Amino acid sequence: MLQSIRAVGPGRYEAVLLTGSGPYAVPYSVRPGSGVATCPAALPWPVGVDREAVTAAVLAFRDAAEAGQRSAARLAERHPLAKAGQAAQAGDQVTLRSTVDWPLSGLPALADGLARTDAANRPLLVAMTLAEFDAAGTEPRIGAEPLRQLAGVLVAARRVFHAAPEERHRVLRRLRPPPLPLDLDEAAYQAMRALAARAALVDEVYIVAGERGELPLALAPDTGRLVVLPPTDGLARR
Repeated sequence: MLQSIRAVGPGRYEAVLLTGSGPYAVPYSVRPGSGVATCPAALPWPVGVDREAVTAAVLAFRDAAEAGQRSAARLAERHPLAKAGQAAQAGDQVTLRSTVDWPLSGLPALADGLARTDAANRPLLVAMTLAEFDAAGTEPRIGAEPLRQLAGVLVAARRVFHAAPEERHRVLRRLRPPPLPLDLDEAAYQAMRALAARAALVDEVYIVAGERGELPLALAPDTGRLVVLPPTDGLARR
């Protein structure tokens, strides 16, 4: 009977048959794009094992593996980083802008600004900044410099990979705002709480590495957009 099948190389598989004398490995070759799987003709075939059934199982394994690879490739193509990279390469600022989660990208700067602003002006700062966040998705004058720098990093990118634990922790810590000032009015307080709650959901951090150094980008799970921290955070490295 067939015990297992595994891929051992491009177009090469190994079927392990369970026989009376123990496991018996049979090598198979499958020509790309074909429905033909072959094993060495001189290889003794165990008595009582259906050769055609094993061969069909090897082909089914190959088909399932290739389908999984195609599905993974399609998912990768739809990833926000892929979309952003393609837009940057094409010089498509409108699409690139749409891949950024502007409220979360601006949250660290807003939190810093609140700490430096006197209590009387904090509600106005929150209201004006949130209005800019809302407009940033379509208004070219808002966020132009961060977007230009993001495009430059993406165009020069050579690798994209998950951030190491220490780097990931550093980025996520920067996204988590400090305790909110108690003297905020109700509207500003609730707006900042909502942003902080969204920031707490962020978990994935990627590093884009290339000729212009390395830039961490987080992924907002609720919007599927990229969180781009300001260059002044010193998170981009050479």
